[in-house]
Amino acid sequence: MKANFVARIDQSFGAADKIFGRFYYNDDAGVAFSGNLPGNFYDQDYRNQNLGLNWTHILSPTKVNSLTLGFDRTAHHFVDPIPRNWHDFGGPCNSRGCDDKYTISLFIPGSINSQGNSNYYQTPTTYQVSDL
Repeated sequence: MKANFVARIDQSFGAADKIFGRFYYNDDAGVAFSGNLPGNFYDQDYRNQNLGLNWTHILSPTKVNSLTLGFDRTAHHFVDPIPRNWHDFGGPCNSRGCDDKYTISLFIPGSINSQGNSNYYQTPTTYQVSDL
């Protein structure tokens, strides 16, 4: 594990105003297996960041306002250290030759379970704002 931490703050500003904040950070790396064939693994690096903020303001005994802000980003990078193609398993080459490396999936229920690994990087990011 490279780094992992959580920070949180809760603060009151008088009886009518309260704030809350939380930040989560995880930066990690590892090896994951894809299926049950020997040697079918990939290297993975991932970084998760999550922030949540809230301000609650009491306007009157019957009215409350709550402002919430959120942010979430999950960056995953998977790398196949041994890219393979059908030719590596005795299959035919395609129209571009025998060097195309792409995802290979093979599932035989109760027996072989293998999913090829492609190099990819994804970074979904989500923002949230609500004021109620």
